[in-house]
Amino acid sequence: MPETTSANWGDFLEGLLEGLMSDGTDLSDCVGKFSEVGQALEQAKEHVGKALADVKTAADIGMRSCGVVAGDTWKIAKAAFSDILHPDRVLQNVQATQYEFLNEFGEGLQALAINDYPTAGTLVGMAIRRALEGAQATIIV
Repeated sequence: MPETTSANWGDFLEGLLEGLMSDGTDLSDCVGKFSEVGQALEQAKEHVGKALADVKTAADIGMRSCGVVAGDTWKIAKAAFSDILHPDRVLQNVQATQYEFLNEFGEGLQALAINDYPTAGTLVGMAIRRALEGAQATIIV
């Protein structure tokens, strides 16, 4: 997604919020009725959009600099697109890695409860990766 801008990420956030709040247009309806909601949403979109664009930039640098990051990124992207075509695989992946998935997700929520955001993000990210890819290959050293 090289053409993605911070505005695109902000729009994605707005759509994500709309989808999380309802299957309809509840958020849009609220924004239309209450200007302060619209103003707060625009500020959030700008802030989060820029932050996500900055994270993407860092990821791009990491992919160019670190071969493992690049390989893993492509592997996850291919798995995610495959899961879009075959959504039943996500459930199969979660079931195949149930212990690890639930453990990492649960520990991530525990870390979030004590405001340990980096650890929470890492653990939840690992759980999501298991849902997208299934079992991870083990490396024997």
